[in-house]
Amino acid sequence: MPAHRGAAGMHPDTIALKNISAYIEDTTILQNLDLHLEPGTVHLLSGPSGCGKSTLLQALARLFPEDGSEKVEGSWHIPDHLRTGMVFQDPESQFCMMRVEEEMAFVLENLGTPPERMEEEITGVLAETGLTPLRHRLIHELSGGEKQKTALASVLLLKPHLLLLDEALANLDPAAQQTLAALVMNIQKKRKCTVVIVDHQPENWLSFIDRVHLMSGEGTITASGTPEETFIGSGAETCREEGIYIPFPYRKKATASRRRRSGKEDPVLEMSALTPARGDACRVQLSLRPGEITALAGSNGRGKTSLLQTAAGLQKPRSGEVFLKGKPLSSWSERELRRRTGYVFQQPEHQFIAESVKEELAFGPRLSSAADAEKKALEKMKQFRLAHRADVHPFSLSGGQKRRLSTAVMLEADTEVLFLDEPTFGQDAASIRSLTDLLHRLRLKGTAVLLVTHDMNLVHELCDRVVVLLKEKHWIGEPEALWADEALMEKSGLLLPAGRMQKEEFACSSS
Repeated sequence: MPAHRGAAGMHPDTIALKNISAYIEDTTILQNLDLHLEPGTVHLLSGPSGCGKSTLLQALARLFPEDGSEKVEGSWHIPDHLRTGMVFQDPESQFCMMRVEEEMAFVLENLGTPPERMEEEITGVLAETGLTPLRHRLIHELSGGEKQKTALASVLLLKPHLLLLDEALANLDPAAQQTLAALVMNIQKKRKCTVVIVDHQPENWLSFIDRVHLMSGEGTITASGTPEETFIGSGAETCREEGIYIPFPYRKKATASRRRRSGKEDPVLEMSALTPARGDACRVQLSLRPGEITALAGSNGRGKTSLLQTAAGLQKPRSGEVFLKGKPLSSWSERELRRRTGYVFQQPEHQFIAESVKEELAFGPRLSSAADAEKKALEKMKQFRLAHRADVHPFSLSGGQKRRLSTAVMLEADTEVLFLDEPTFGQDAASIRSLTDLLHRLRLKGTAVLLVTHDMNLVHELCDRVVVLLKEKHWIGEPEALWADEALMEKSGLLLPAGRMQKEEFACSSS
């Protein structure tokens, strides 16, 4: 790691990085990067997928090894007495124990907390993060959002001076995102800790942020300033050039909807009184028609992912049946079923099997004996902005790049139904734009899409229908009907999409 070098007159708790470069094997991730963090301030790192945001957080957390294939060069000042806590982009990667309570106790044991104080500490942090009902649950049985909360709770037990959040809200329902962001900032004000946030859609953090740092695709910070200076002033052009997400309050116009009216085609996939074997999902009756994009929404733990996997034939149902083209899923051969359907997991790593991006994309066509497997792989790498990572192992990609690769792998010419679990999680603005363009093209060619999402902006812009999963029932309708039902929105942990709120505010100001 770089040497610690302070500066004359600097506050003893100031964190200062100078000319930092980071390398993983032969790839440069960070390049001559400077960063200055005053104690007690809140910072947002914003940049395109793969620019090194997560790597920078890991460097701040001093998680780089002293030797081996990863190294950091440059100079910095991070006081030794500062305790650091980091919530990773993939929360599963930081769990050590089986149950929620055990994970909390493990943290406290490592801190040397006296046993008589542990109960009070654990009870307090679980109450703060809304995890009290899950105290004795197995972590692997939790939903993605519940795992995210568990990771945050364990980090808060550290009482960190420097809190690093890598997409910490990504798997939470919209209301929970807002609540948890406010909770973290309330803790920040009480403890006066420094916070560094990576979030591709940072609307929930904007009112708390002191400084925004824009990173380029080359792994350096190109602009720093207040949110207004960065997203409206001098940094706005950088955002557009680099494909960085500009939060809705700073956009000039609302995003236009590209929804379509449902046609009268025969359903391509039908769920008949379907209840997943796992989770708390209710019995669902749903038909998907060609060219229709349908969203599964609702609060964390409602069984959205379980329902999606059951509909795709990856889990057996507790009850009910799924039909593809009028035939039960059980009557299709596995080979034919996977040819006609594609599934993109919430955690992309769950579906990678090859040693490089190029080989991952060529595997499916080769399995189907396609003569042009290499050509198809090259076309997809170009389409999904992965050509420069062709020979890289999929597990070495950034979170956003992994998600782009997992989506590319599942798209074949004859895919009739595409299932996606949180497709915009961890994606920069350019990737979200590419994804919505791709889904729109799939709609036009007749592919039915069923996706799980907490991204209400995606639902507002693209989805024809929404299925909201509640505790004992479900609601199905068009997005506009959902936005108009305040009681349903509150009950299901949803919030109005920023694009629609912006449109309403514009209409009010014009009247």
